[in-house]
Amino acid sequence: MEKEKKPSDSSNTEPSSFKLLVSFPSGLSPSQVSVEFGDAYDRIPHSDLTLENTISEIWEQRSVQNKSLFNGNKFRYGGHVLHTGGQSDNEPHVCLHLGLTDYRTFVGTNLSPLWEKFLVSSEGNTYNFCSFFNPSATVVVTL
Repeated sequence: MEKEKKPSDSSNTEPSSFKLLVSFPSGLSPSQVSVEFGDAYDRIPHSDLTLENTISEIWEQRSVQNKSLFNGNKFRYGGHVLHTGGQSDNEPHVCLHLGLTDYRTFVGTNLSPLWEKFLVSSEGNTYNFCSFFNPSATVVVTL
């Protein structure tokens, strides 16, 4: 999911809300959902090493504050492809692109006060939000 500004929505107390990337109100059958898993969908380390090093710093701070916090592997959302039918069965199909990450990196990017800097390269180019950021599939994808 991507964050989307909604300034006209006064009932929204947060500065941003989430944009639903794909929706099927009547749901999908298991045969209409597939997963492509691979390192091509892993997070790209940021070219700014100082920013990249903040991941460890944020994790250390959070670990000290919360002794029950531990690192572990997580699936990482790297995008999706929607096929809207056109086949003989004419049923839609969604292929989720998943990589592997860990909770430490998720906390150090997505929950960092510097999270917005992970959306831009050190050269100032804006990238797909999935490139340097670490969207966890368990957070952003609901099946």
